[in-house]
Amino acid sequence: MGCCERENREISPAIKWILFTFNIVFWVISVLIIAVGIWGYVLTKELNTNNGTAAQKKDIFDILFDITIVIMAFGSLVFTITFFGAIGALRENICLLRTYAVFLGIVFLVEISLAVVILSSPQKVKSGLRDVLHMEAIEDYRDADINRRNVIDWFQETFECCGIGEDGYKSWENNRYFSCSGPGFEACSVPHSCCREEFRVLTTRCGEGMLNPTLTRAEASQTIYTVGCVDAAFQYARDNTLLLGGISLVVVIPQVLGVALAISLSRQISRHRKLR
Repeated sequence: MGCCERENREISPAIKWILFTFNIVFWVISVLIIAVGIWGYVLTKELNTNNGTAAQKKDIFDILFDITIVIMAFGSLVFTITFFGAIGALRENICLLRTYAVFLGIVFLVEISLAVVILSSPQKVKSGLRDVLHMEAIEDYRDADINRRNVIDWFQETFECCGIGEDGYKSWENNRYFSCSGPGFEACSVPHSCCREEFRVLTTRCGEGMLNPTLTRAEASQTIYTVGCVDAAFQYARDNTLLLGGISLVVVIPQVLGVALAISLSRQISRHRKLR
């Protein structure tokens, strides 16, 4: 009996090296992610300078729409968390292991909280997104740097949508360049990323005249997407529930296992040290 008790108080090599390997792999991946983000940031900064649209980041939306900064921030977060996990396991450091478990636990709770809010109040979330993104995505589209325009264009092309609000493509009336009272050749038009693929590949001016009051939504829909992007994104989520559920499990399960392994290993180390 005493022999069994002693064995249960030993530090498990399996848990230690599984936790270390798991974290060192993601630590290396995070370094690559940060490198890609830095490369993209430098490249887009040069493009902005060449296009005369270079601007300093002013608010949170400038950062959120800059995919290179988001990539670097995500990579840095993973780098920090996995550093605690890898070094904590390797050095059998209780403080680092507990810090790792706390960080992972916070990330997990934030993810669960966001999921609960979105699932419990989808209409409020959609309304809030429309209000927030109206100015950032629509009104400032032409005045924004290349990163923001690229993100908006990518979203419209990927989700086959146009504009933000419930009125869909009509949202672009609130942009001073695309409004029918606008001064330039883009007046009464929508961005080319609103166009259906077969028209988009032909010309960048495929959205010309789509906001003309005499053109009905049905007629416009022959050339461009007319549904708003917030509604399109939520519809995509409804249509791909199983896929998104699977992705969520792939993201969440390693986090839960990481917390469980870190707590188990830290307890084993603590008990082992008390016996010495």
